[in-house]
Amino acid sequence: MSGNGIPPTNSTYFEIRIGGRRHALLRTNERQSTRTDLNMEIMAFEENCNKLITEPYFEPELVLGRSWRIYYAWNMDLEEKCLDMVFTNATQAIVNRVYNDMVDYLEMQPFWDAATLLVSMGQARHEMLLFVDQGAAGRFIGVPNVVRDGNISPSKNAVPLIRIHMKLLYNAKYLVMSDCTVGVSTLSARRDSDIYRAEIQGVASTLDFGLGSPACIGDYNNEETKLDAQ
Repeated sequence: MSGNGIPPTNSTYFEIRIGGRRHALLRTNERQSTRTDLNMEIMAFEENCNKLITEPYFEPELVLGRSWRIYYAWNMDLEEKCLDMVFTNATQAIVNRVYNDMVDYLEMQPFWDAATLLVSMGQARHEMLLFVDQGAAGRFIGVPNVVRDGNISPSKNAVPLIRIHMKLLYNAKYLVMSDCTVGVSTLSARRDSDIYRAEIQGVASTLDFGLGSPACIGDYNNEETKLDAQ
């Protein structure tokens, strides 16, 4: 599949994540939701996250290397915008760099020596350090590197840790990633894979995450039409 790989120009996936607050996802005219509505949304996010660990499948070595491209999303409208993610092992040098950037800004401190993966999103400066969480495979605690991003000026002791659940599907052809703190979920495939939009839609439907939307719709298989990608 082809595509320009241009990350979102408004609120990116990473910017939504590192905000750590649900209101980053709401448009102005949606901010008047009742407390009951918000509680229901939070319960739905938790339910989606729990679905990924009911029958968990995740191996860190299977996500390393080639970039993953988001082709479907829930609670985030990407449409024609393309967002890629790259996973690398969390070397000591990477851990030290993120520690030096973020130690003063986190609400709580992770166990820094337990860092496992670094995920870079959109642009190299958008990154999150992942720590294996207790419980089922695919559960992680994330430290978003707000300082490296440069677009956000965090306050001391104000940046929350992010709860991440991930699951590999269909022999690691697809990656589902849910942010259990903010409520964003994504369905990705390797950027250079031979992927069909109808198949992506089918996989998204089987997840039963509720209403979602295709992403990077300008990137479609040559055997499909652009209409198939929407």
